[in-house]
Amino acid sequence: MNTGSRRGKNTLKLLGNIRGAAVLHGPDGQIPVVVDAAEYEERGRSSITGGLEGDLSAFENGAEVRLVLTADGRDLNIRLIEPDDGGADFRTQI
Repeated sequence: MNTGSRRGKNTLKLLGNIRGAAVLHGPDGQIPVVVDAAEYEERGRSSITGGLEGDLSAFENGAEVRLVLTADGRDLNIRLIEPDDGGADFRTQI
């Protein structure tokens, strides 16, 4: 039985927080939202997970949409999780 430390084997590294205004581009136009998310790196791959504030009730769970961050202009393809009239969670691999 291996009782050695697994420390460093599957490290998850926080690259930074993303907070502020953004624009969600959906099939019916643009929707202003507020982003609160974190960017991580694990095994050489980066991902972003977080939440959006805004009326996203027109979208279905799992909808894939474009999110453009106002602060730095980054353009992300994201998947919405449980969108409603208050916002949604999301995740993406970059």
